[in-house]
Amino acid sequence: MADNTFNFDLDAPAVPTLTLDPAPAAEEKAAPVQQEAPAPEAQVNLTPEEQAMVDQFAEKIDITNSQQVLQYGSACQKKIGDFSEAALSKVSTKDLGEVGDMITDLIGELKSFDANEEQQKGILGFFKKTSNSIEQLKTRYDSADKNVERIKAKLEDHQVVLMKDIAMLDKMYEYNLVYFKELTMYILAGKKKLAVMLKNTDNLRPVTYKVTRSGVAGFNYDYMRDGKNSQKEYFDDSSQKPQDGKLGFGRSHELLSGRGIILPTDKLYTATIDLHFDKPVEVSVLMCETKSDLELFNEAAAIQPMDEHPLRGTFEAADWNYTLKKPVNAPEKPLMLELATSQEGYAKGVDATTGLPAENYGNYGVIYKVNFTVTGKKPISFILNPIGGPFAGYGVLENKTKGERQLLALPESTVCVGTKIEEAIELGKLKAGEYSFIWSPPGASNLPVQLIWEKTE
Repeated sequence: MADNTFNFDLDAPAVPTLTLDPAPAAEEKAAPVQQEAPAPEAQVNLTPEEQAMVDQFAEKIDITNSQQVLQYGSACQKKIGDFSEAALSKVSTKDLGEVGDMITDLIGELKSFDANEEQQKGILGFFKKTSNSIEQLKTRYDSADKNVERIKAKLEDHQVVLMKDIAMLDKMYEYNLVYFKELTMYILAGKKKLAVMLKNTDNLRPVTYKVTRSGVAGFNYDYMRDGKNSQKEYFDDSSQKPQDGKLGFGRSHELLSGRGIILPTDKLYTATIDLHFDKPVEVSVLMCETKSDLELFNEAAAIQPMDEHPLRGTFEAADWNYTLKKPVNAPEKPLMLELATSQEGYAKGVDATTGLPAENYGNYGVIYKVNFTVTGKKPISFILNPIGGPFAGYGVLENKTKGERQLLALPESTVCVGTKIEEAIELGKLKAGEYSFIWSPPGASNLPVQLIWEKTE
């Protein structure tokens, strides 16, 4: 018989619990599991008490504590792992197949003899049978009867086991629902609200602001794809929705949606926004609890420390323009221009929160515009070479002579380019005319890049 011990307290009430304490380390490291595409989040209705538990738990989460972030939800994962292992062990130790084998043997035994066979010779033949033959037939029936009784006993034993298993499975189902709700509560507690706040700190005059261009992408697990999609929206004229407004003294405005956005767990949100003001404005990027009042949080929240590289800051005149002094006319050797390099330098500014110098390593968010003229009868091959490594973005190629503007995926057929040596993107074969190539270093992509002009064969 199977061992029906189950290492869970079936009499204990199944209720969700939340904790920031890490789960105890496992004795053996589990084998790596191939990750699958995430399933859509299910909707779970929480009781007022459970919602209060989530709200209280969310206040204890410290996103600056890397150890706490890494261990977040591990206790619930440990319980689900133990639960799954115990459930699988019960499935693998069942022995109901023994009864099936016994029934098969009995059927074979019954088919091995037939009482009618003795009657086919007539009444006289039957009376001539010896007493040994009669005893042999009786013995075979007795054997079959014993087998039936043994099968009956086995089935009665399994009936008891199955009744216990049904009770256990009912409790396991209840635990499963609780663990699902518990995981959902961890997800809800871990969700944050992202907001970009504009505030007028001028004591006397209102401030006018304008959003002339923006590109927003999200939500995505793939940082390369998210950065690329953001640039596509930014450079695409058809997707632009300019906005403007005024802020009185002390008044604030949230820029992304008017009330911030809720960030899904473990997903990225990337945005590039062109902002214009007629007077200095305080700009704050906030991450807070989903129910927080944005203006109150903006007043009370502590300013986060600077990262290892001081990228945060205000960089005046940050858009960079290049113009080739000479026209490009079927050069014997390729012409090359490297952009976003340490040799050319990066945008420098000041971190308004600390007053310390800041440098935009990589010039992320800087808009580059490269102007050049093509002459001659033969077209020129215009190429982007991501010499820094994997690169994913968008750009614009303007033909000023014809008044055309082309949105370019960098690259077109895949998410990124530059994973192989000497892998580059041909942006076009350009005939004589005046051109501008506009691009910006995408978030999470590798730099620098190289623009190449070479003659076609």
